[in-house]
Amino acid sequence: MNPADALQQKLAELPEPVQDYLYSEQAGDLNEKIIVRNKLAEGQEPFLFLLLRELFVKEVTIPHLVDEIKARFAFDETRARQLAVDIAGFRLLPLDKF
Repeated sequence: MNPADALQQKLAELPEPVQDYLYSEQAGDLNEKIIVRNKLAEGQEPFLFLLLRELFVKEVTIPHLVDEIKARFAFDETRARQLAVDIAGFRLLPLDKF
């Protein structure tokens, strides 16, 4: 199985309320907020979406998030930390009850 299929399968195994949130209009709005606040270029958006999916299935962990952002986006420490804070606050925090 290729990595994209494996990731999609892991996402499909998440509880239904989590999947509902992940694919909700609200989640799309929050993604857009992250993109705008962090001035991501159009070509960087796929990196964000992949990173989010990997976070949701714990292929990337919170302690490694800043390093992953620096590597994937070529951001400096400050900019990587800001993006990590926005991801954690806007996309991960609403999932804390699950």
